Amino acid sequence: MEERLQGNPVSEGIAYAKSYIYIPGTLTKAPEFFPKGQEEEKYREFRESCEKADSELVTLYNGMCKEDPDKAADSRYIHRGAFQWELAGKRNSKSSVEGQIFQTLSRMEQIRSQESVFDKDCDVYTYDVHDDSILCILRQKGNERFIGIFNFSDSEKTAWMQEEGIFRDLITDQTLELKDVELPAYGFMWCKRI
Repeated sequence: MEERLQGNPVSEGIAYAKSYIYIPGTLTKAPEFFPKGQEEEKYREFRESCEKADSELVTLYNGMCKEDPDKAADSRYIHRGAFQWELAGKRNSKSSVEGQIFQTLSRMEQIRSQESVFDKDCDVYTYDVHDDSILCILRQKGNERFIGIFNFSDSEKTAWMQEEGIFRDLITDQTLELKDVELPAYGFMWCKRI
């Protein structure tokens, strides 16, 4: 697997079959998955990491659940593998895959908390862009209009659309028209009409 991402960190992470796990930092005792004899030390590191990381970390999917007959049929185990502590330490590095995904997720959380188009009372629709490998979501609240475009293909694709007005990509801050939008492999855009 490459260490450098070709497209957007979050969608590229999904394409590489990585899973995102949310682990509350409020455990009352060391979980059973910590190495024997290191439970307290690892639990302290774990708790501190969760508090610093706002409890979101990236883990690699290693396929181990498929080898265990008791877990193979249960898809919940796809993101419940052994926690890789050395990778968790890379979340603040802009040059690591883990860091790029973590920092992009943190930015997305910040955007979601600031923009009313992400409120729970918005109208939400799928938007047909005439390509099954692209998911397009429309969110509206009053006069605000948000369009999220996600390319799940391993090649560049076009989202066939003809939106009126100028939009700003909330991730990159780029302004653009949403007319037949080109997306890189595994790329995505979060666009809000200005």
